[in-house]
This record gives sequence, C-alpha cells and structure tokens, in this order.
Amino acid sequence: MPQESFAGQLETFLNVKGFENVERSVIQCYASLWGSRAVTYRERNRVPHRGSRWL
Repeated sequence: MPQESFAGQLETFLNVKGFENVERSVIQCYASLWGSRAVTYRERNRVPHRGSRWL
C-alpha cells in the first residue's frame, strides 16, 4: 500500500548460516506477520489482515 510503511514490522535475521538455521529463520520471519507488532500496526492503520497484497 503506497500510503503505508511496513518498515520494522517483520523480524529480520542476518548472517544466518546452514540449511537448518536458514529454514528456521524463514519460518520465524513469516510467523512474524502475526506478531503483536505487525498485528497492532495493521489494526491502527486499518490495513486488512488478509486479502492485501502483503499477506
């Protein structure tokens, strides 16, 4: 959404090495879509939780 900034809403993992660690980090990143920070941001800005191009 052009008028919204989603910076900082998802978890970020840097310098991840090894397949298992990469796999775990990807899962945690996707899971962070439903973390309290992301959910609260969407609710405050009236961004739908589903059906948007981001989710």
